[in-house]
Amino acid sequence: MNCVMLTGATSMIGCALIHECIRNNVTVIALARKGSAKLSRLPGSPLVKLIECDLDRMADLDAAAVTAAAGNAGPVDCFYHFGWTFTDHEGRNSPEKQELNIRYTLDAISLASRCGCRKFVGAGSQAEYGRVSVPLNGGVPCRPEVAYGVCKHAAGLLAAMKCRGLGMQFNWVRILSVYGTNDNATTLIKTFIAHCKSGEKMDLGPCTHQWDYLFEEDAGKAFYILGERGIDGKTYCLGSGESRPLKEYLEEITALVNPSYSGANFGAIPYNGKSVTYLKADISDLTADTGWKPSLSFRDGIERML
Repeated sequence: MNCVMLTGATSMIGCALIHECIRNNVTVIALARKGSAKLSRLPGSPLVKLIECDLDRMADLDAAAVTAAAGNAGPVDCFYHFGWTFTDHEGRNSPEKQELNIRYTLDAISLASRCGCRKFVGAGSQAEYGRVSVPLNGGVPCRPEVAYGVCKHAAGLLAAMKCRGLGMQFNWVRILSVYGTNDNATTLIKTFIAHCKSGEKMDLGPCTHQWDYLFEEDAGKAFYILGERGIDGKTYCLGSGESRPLKEYLEEITALVNPSYSGANFGAIPYNGKSVTYLKADISDLTADTGWKPSLSFRDGIERML
């Protein structure tokens, strides 16, 4: 690839993909919300070309602006769509708000087509499956239980149809739990690290459920290689391919951050009966089709964050 384009450029995985593109000397046209406070996350590389464009303005974005940004690196080889609005707890449960994201996904494909992209890669979610107790792959039935998962699934299905109609290659990537430096401060891992450092007590659930964590750098590499080698029309699940009880991850963080920390109050918050308690990616297709495997252990990722 010589040139790629992406929405959600300041997101954790968006930033990780940009860094991977830079390592491979690939020009990146980064679409980001106008005036975003996270623009400082974008690396200061001449390969990164910023276009400030909100998701609701993609339908009006002139392909000429993209062509100008790409310069001699164009045309755009692959369009990655990470942008998704209303991801807070209230927004995730709002059908009306989540429905907008379906429109934005289709607008992104139209923009990709106007820019002459050969391929579109969309970011789905494990929320499309609902609660299951088997490793997740493209063949596991989807039974989403929240508006966010329903609309992610609908967006993926409609995106596949639209890409076929436009003669554009397509992959949908259902992301499990990715963590890293650019993750939100309110996530479990970042919050737990902060409590370990301060020594403050933290109430937790039993943390006996099985979980699959993948570091941001490995996620960025996976998306990059899917842009090059993903089999047209396939849905992939993205995770480490391994799972273990959540409590073990937190104990590993404790050992790295503050071995004397004893403030983790496991079981203080009971399960509500609606939580996902098993999460593991089946990455066999992803590895077979692209050669990708995670290169960093959970410990490696936490050490990089620290």
